[in-house]
Amino acid sequence: MRRTILKCLAPLLSFLVLASCSQSEIPEVHEAFGIAASRLVVRNGVTYQVNSEIPFAGSSVTFRKSGLLKSRINYRDGKQEGIFEMYYTNGRLQSRFNMKGGKKNGLSEVFWENGQFKTRTTSKTEERTVSVSGLPKMVK
Repeated sequence: MRRTILKCLAPLLSFLVLASCSQSEIPEVHEAFGIAASRLVVRNGVTYQVNSEIPFAGSSVTFRKSGLLKSRINYRDGKQEGIFEMYYTNGRLQSRFNMKGGKKNGLSEVFWENGQFKTRTTSKTEERTVSVSGLPKMVK
């Protein structure tokens, strides 16, 4: 009988421990999404894990107090590389940028808070193509 009660209480106690975490502890629960951004540091324009001399490679994440994802950034050799995503407080995607060497490069998309597409920008070396509601326009 006692073992049955303990088996039932274990998940509840686990939930209570996680629910009582402070904001700084919430990202530790979500490490599967990437490393908490608070565990990274930028030195001379290069991102490292705290107490490391090796440039960071992988994903960094930040979460809201509610536990919803706020941002996810990918890195290679200590520079932002690949997809950089930001999310609204309701959990929907706010923007998605393609990064190369720490700068926007290629496709960037922005969405309304309801999830509907807002704008798309394509960045190239010296010019970018802006498409608003599907109508392309060259910008110098």
